[in-house]
Amino acid sequence: EQKRRRILEGAAKVFLTYGIQRTTMDDIAKAADMSRPALYLLFRNKTDIYLAIAHSYFGQSMENARAVLA
Repeated sequence: EQKRRRILEGAAKVFLTYGIQRTTMDDIAKAADMSRPALYLLFRNKTDIYLAIAHSYFGQSMENARAVLA
């Protein structure tokens, strides 16, 4: 879980810096301070990483909304 979180945090920074199209798996691996093969053990491609980031942000937003409504 720690590696996954590191990947998602690093990828989010790289996506914001270079955009999704220009970002490579190598860029994400460097940002997460791991090798590209290790990255591929957890994610098939950058689209899967992007979707995982989106789900994470959506989940956090839902938790915040529930807390505000409670």
